[in-house]
Amino acid sequence: MIEAKQLTVRRYRVDLFPTTLTLTAGRHALLGRKEDGVPALLACLGGDVRPKRGHVTVLGGAPSSPSVRARVGWIPLALELPDVLRVDEILALARRIRKNAPVAAASVLAPLGLEPLAGRRGSSLEPAEARAVALAEALASPSVSVLLVEEPFVAMAAPAVAALPALVAPRTNACIVVATASAIDAARLANDFAIFDRGRLVRIVTEPPLR
Repeated sequence: MIEAKQLTVRRYRVDLFPTTLTLTAGRHALLGRKEDGVPALLACLGGDVRPKRGHVTVLGGAPSSPSVRARVGWIPLALELPDVLRVDEILALARRIRKNAPVAAASVLAPLGLEPLAGRRGSSLEPAEARAVALAEALASPSVSVLLVEEPFVAMAAPAVAALPALVAPRTNACIVVATASAIDAARLANDFAIFDRGRLVRIVTEPPLR
């Protein structure tokens, strides 16, 4: 579902050195800090940053392609929702963009314990609430095949933090990628771990590393 070949990226004044990586259906962690290039790589997979060199495809296309974005749930740390719309309106708009059938906002928000947010405007949400709403939308969409989450347990509403591991565990047909500096957080969600150090992919392991 995700393929990078000799990919180089620069973000936050950090260079990701040529990286070759294939991520198929399953739960994966990119383990490292900002200075290790992990957030830059995830932002590239989410279509927010263009590669400097090399090649990357998500679901067979460019990450920035509208057709690809419609099938990707991208939850960065810095996420903004439309200020003037209510959460239920934001969710309805997302369903239309993804060409999904409309559903009640409560059914989207309930799995993450976010039903009280349905009538709130985007401008009234705390950053952790906005991220949780975006996560709920992606998890509820039948068209999302790739889910990318930066620091899933940081700046995330508490009910979503508690519910997330159980919600992603059964999604064997999706490609779920989390980027985090915490090996403990990575182990709660992922089955394999790509470890980065100062911009380089060091190794990929299937046991949670001590870090």
